[in-house]
This record gives sequence, C-alpha cells and structure tokens, in this order.
Amino acid sequence: MELRDLLIEGLAILLFVAAGIGVLIYLHSRELL
Repeated sequence: MELRDLLIEGLAILLFVAAGIGVLIYLHSRELL
C-alpha cells in the first residue's frame, strides 16, 4: 500500500463524512426554520 493511495482513501472518507454531516445539518436547519 503506497502512501499516496492511503492519502486518497483518507480524503475520500473525509469528503464522505463531511457530506453526511452537511446533509444532517441542512435537514436540521430546514426543520427549525
């Protein structure tokens, strides 16, 4: 396993988690408004 592959995988996971959190916050803010 190369370091670059690990970095890309880490970035992909980070983006996935960030997208999930963003959707949760978006839905939550819509309910509050």
